[in-house]
Amino acid sequence: MTQFHHQQSHKLNNMDKFEIERVINSIGSWVDGRITGNQENVMIAERMESYVRDERQAVIELLRDWIALRVKKSDNDPDYGKKVGALCFSLEMAKRYALVELRPDIEALIADIRAGKTYLPYYADMVANYLKEIG
Repeated sequence: MTQFHHQQSHKLNNMDKFEIERVINSIGSWVDGRITGNQENVMIAERMESYVRDERQAVIELLRDWIALRVKKSDNDPDYGKKVGALCFSLEMAKRYALVELRPDIEALIADIRAGKTYLPYYADMVANYLKEIG
């Protein structure tokens, strides 16, 4: 291991969830605005591999927060799109990197959707499909 690589790895291992969020937003700022949200999620997730490897706990904490966001089906919440985007990105990350630590959070989300507490009913199947792919 080179000295530079060691210093870089050491620095990475000290990030918190807020710094991870800034990294995600920074990567997202470079994405072409003409692509869909799902395509953007895939592109950003692809670039997060080293952070998942070196900063796994901080990544998990952030994604857990985003999965915990709940919206009421009838809400005219101005942040609705952001919440759905955060959820979809979290699910993409969980699937891509087999983040099994998020399984209980995702299961709780599915239960809340099926109970009519959040999102529209069709989200339950979408979220369940991601859960199957986590492993």
